[in-house]
Amino acid sequence: NISSLNVKEHLSAFWSTYSASIIISGSNVILPVVFKLVGTFEMYQFQSTRLAITLIRMFVMKLFNISTYLYILYRAVGPSGGKKEPWQTQENTLFYNCWEDYIASRLYQLVMVDFIVFCVTLILAEALRSFLATRVSFFRDRLGLTKPEFDIAGQILDLVHKQMILWSGFFVAPLFPVIAVAEVIAIFYLKKISGLRNVIPPKTVVLNHQSTFAVNCLFLISLLLVFIFMGLVIFNLEPSTTCGP
Repeated sequence: NISSLNVKEHLSAFWSTYSASIIISGSNVILPVVFKLVGTFEMYQFQSTRLAITLIRMFVMKLFNISTYLYILYRAVGPSGGKKEPWQTQENTLFYNCWEDYIASRLYQLVMVDFIVFCVTLILAEALRSFLATRVSFFRDRLGLTKPEFDIAGQILDLVHKQMILWSGFFVAPLFPVIAVAEVIAIFYLKKISGLRNVIPPKTVVLNHQSTFAVNCLFLISLLLVFIFMGLVIFNLEPSTTCGP
């Protein structure tokens, strides 16, 4: 069947293009839930210790995701940058010679997919759960379902993740910070609306005024990682001559 083959080809092309972004954004949603579930089975004496271990796991996971993605982008354009290599064909010569556009397009895809996954998660994990917990008696009375708690620490880690993407694309795409800032502003107001209607305050205080130093350390570590990526790009890749204004 020709139509079924076309569908498979389109799905295959879609997956090959967006697979990395989908895996990164999906793991940022699924793995924190797994880490929290694992933490409930670990016999820690204090709950604060369990929360701290879970947050460290989440931060390492997000750091690993972005660092791996940046390494893949760096290896994709190659250390030769704009130079033509023997393995390049007529179809992909321009694609790889214009390596700035390649990296920028992949980071744009990551921002777009990340925002879509955020919206889906917001609807399913907060809005739908709040509706079931308040409007459906079966979930509220028999299953004991309640509104989700506002995860302050998780929101900070998400902000670290988004700022790493912002800093990574600043060099290769001048308009990338505008897109990233617009995404963060949209996420802020969507989270504000959902926070006022669908979530409850956390029962356990994870962060206080003494945690400011730890949060700043997270931002510093992520910034240093981006500096390493930018250093490799600036010193090992030659600027492209076949693209740009």
